[in-house]
Amino acid sequence: AGIVVGIMLVPQAIAYALVASLPPQYGFYSCIVPSLVYMLFGTSRHVHLGVNAPISLMVAVTVKELGAKTDGERISAALAITAITSAMYLAMMALRLDLIATFVPDPVVSGFCTAMALQIMSSNLKYVVGVNLNTDSVAATARDLLRHAPRANPAAVAVFAAGCALI
Repeated sequence: AGIVVGIMLVPQAIAYALVASLPPQYGFYSCIVPSLVYMLFGTSRHVHLGVNAPISLMVAVTVKELGAKTDGERISAALAITAITSAMYLAMMALRLDLIATFVPDPVVSGFCTAMALQIMSSNLKYVVGVNLNTDSVAATARDLLRHAPRANPAAVAVFAAGCALI
């Protein structure tokens, strides 16, 4: 099981780091550190902790809103976001506010997941076509994608199409 997890973790960690606008090695850190912390303080052997696509995208959006331009600034902003989020999570846990999650209806969660999937897909299309796209919104990305379609990298589009066909 460890080998399979390792094989899956390498591309997943790199992808989540890129979605979060961080250098690829920080994807590995974000996969290893939460597991070690949970190993020390957690109560269940069956819980998996680590990054996922919505968290990575929210970090990227927040880092962009903070105006971080260089890798160092983005890393510092992501670390600050992580520390603040952890403190808020611990405070909510101490106040037993986890009960609020039971009142969120399933359609809301499903809609959130669908919107995040569309946003992640549209924000990564620049890698598919090999041109720089405006990723501020799904509509702006679609407009730029159509505008730059003639300049798309054929090899990148072929790899994307093959990957979609395999999925």
